[in-house]
Amino acid sequence: TPDEFADLFDVHAFANQMSEIGVEYVIFTAWHKGMYNLGPNSALDRWLPGHTTKRDLIGELADALAVKGIALVFYTAPNGGHFLLPEEQAMVGYAKYDKAAPQPIPVFNDFLNEVYAELAERCSKKPNVLGFFLDGWALRGRRIDMKRLCDTVHKHFPKAIAISQQGIPGVINRYFAKDYNKPKSDDVDLIPARSIGHSATFAGPWYRGKSDSSGKPMFSAETIFRFTVFNAGAGGPGGMGWAASPLADGKTWGSDDNEPLPTFRVVNNYIRPIRESICGVAPSRNWTLPNESKFSTAPAYVATRSLDGKREYVHVLKPGDGKSIALTKPVEEFISARLLISGRPVKIEAGTDSLLLTLGQDDQWDPLDTVIVLDKAGAAPSAKEQTLKEK
Repeated sequence: TPDEFADLFDVHAFANQMSEIGVEYVIFTAWHKGMYNLGPNSALDRWLPGHTTKRDLIGELADALAVKGIALVFYTAPNGGHFLLPEEQAMVGYAKYDKAAPQPIPVFNDFLNEVYAELAERCSKKPNVLGFFLDGWALRGRRIDMKRLCDTVHKHFPKAIAISQQGIPGVINRYFAKDYNKPKSDDVDLIPARSIGHSATFAGPWYRGKSDSSGKPMFSAETIFRFTVFNAGAGGPGGMGWAASPLADGKTWGSDDNEPLPTFRVVNNYIRPIRESICGVAPSRNWTLPNESKFSTAPAYVATRSLDGKREYVHVLKPGDGKSIALTKPVEEFISARLLISGRPVKIEAGTDSLLLTLGQDDQWDPLDTVIVLDKAGAAPSAKEQTLKEK
């Protein structure tokens, strides 16, 4: 039952695991099929008795992740009326899709706005909750009045973001998202880089129903790392989300040889030394990776920039022979270059049509990703660079 599930889930173990693998934020399902909310909601109780849990699982989860400095987005499915039983649909005024009249459903929208008003009010008190993923609202004739719903959310939670796979006209703080389902092999070319929010399953479906091979990772840690870096060059808001779920206790991910958690640990080990170059950055102004780019046909490098615009990070993902790589001519001028991890200098030569970067005699290309920092005039050293300089 929903209460049994909520009581079983170990929020502290889950938060510890999320911290261990270095995630920036978590997307967690508040409700999906059947609209069973994993926490109290008096409005939902009035309309659909028995569709809430006594334990405030989502609230406790927010608190546990906040301690670890991890942000949280709640996935909800506002257009979930088709999942309800016929008698429940009658209780909330849900009408079956009529192609001849695909307008918003009045009573059902009243129900949704009451439920979201209370959910948003509760979430507004959690400083690490960013907002909501509003899935599937445009399906079945766009009968959800999303402008009204988002206005309700922002009234009770002004800073909330709204993530959706469909556009929401006139809604502030909105972000688009795209999903990729069920990879069949460990191929970095299976997913294109995107300039919008991006999530992909890599260990079974979007949820875990049982502990078996269905949760076995289909992408290696190296593929996940390389694509996460590659996708950062396209600059999608929210970056790359890799979808995997624990079992119902919130801490068990499957058998040792199948669970995705060890893969995530290795990915984090790759990311940790270069984290500043892919987390909290924007796409490059000089070397933009087009939307829908594929790894195999893209240039050998991608680039990101610091949010103050004074520093660019060039990620060499496909090094060739020799110690040099030629970039296309940038629109900005850079005065110095260095390796991010070691801080050792990289020779920089501006040509008529290119920018040539050359490693030092004792340096080699990293087969996964060599990160070169390019500084503009007047750029102050980062905290890491300052530490290296002091050493």
